Amino acid sequence: ISFEVELAGSGTAGVAPPWGPLVQACAFAELVTEDERVEYVPLSDDSPGLTIYYHRHGVKRAGLGCKGSVEVSMLVGERPTLRFRFLGKAAVPAVAADPTVALSVWKVPKVVSEANTDPLIVGGAYAAGAVTGGTTFTSAGLSLNLNADVQFIPLVGAEYVEVVDRQPSGQITLDLSAAQEVTFDGYVRSNALQSIALAHGKTAGNKVLVFAPAGQLSNQRHVERNGLLMNQFDVGFDPVAGNDELRIVVA
Repeated sequence: ISFEVELAGSGTAGVAPPWGPLVQACAFAELVTEDERVEYVPLSDDSPGLTIYYHRHGVKRAGLGCKGSVEVSMLVGERPTLRFRFLGKAAVPAVAADPTVALSVWKVPKVVSEANTDPLIVGGAYAAGAVTGGTTFTSAGLSLNLNADVQFIPLVGAEYVEVVDRQPSGQITLDLSAAQEVTFDGYVRSNALQSIALAHGKTAGNKVLVFAPAGQLSNQRHVERNGLLMNQFDVGFDPVAGNDELRIVVA
């Protein structure tokens, strides 16, 4: 089961967004700081599952015990989104009236742009919902993929779905000066680890921050964007102290 939702906050700081259960089913823990922020950090064990219902023309289908992987897209000129891919056990379909769906809890995000999005930060430190220090860069945004390995586990006495591994990766495209390009070439050659952060949104309850403490840049290449030559990098996200290779914060 795969689908995409818009990435926005709940509208109130410290209140979990409606997509929270979806991210938790991709092996993330939800950490709520009342009136301030909600953070999502990876889990290695005991991640919750979902029942996902699909209604079509009076037939109700369900995926039971669904777990999955998620991709985050925060690219300039586009809506920030979360794209999910879930695996679950198929329930027997049933005849049922199509439900009435309430969507008021889902907020409309602002497009990723200079007005709505802070510059990408390399080398900053995260604490209490904010990133300090580091160097800001003009960019085309950030994309990342959890790359979770989701497996159906068939056993005698039990059948279930589990997230057994993850290898998060992403991509950034930067507008670099000549000196900066040479510096980043050095990062690639030395396998240096750099924190990477991108914050989107300007109003409380609708701010989203993606932070990775140890991004490893690779495959430096030139790409053309609107007639401008830019530097693009693949990024591997490594853990520092376990289950901390990336963090999604809504404040």
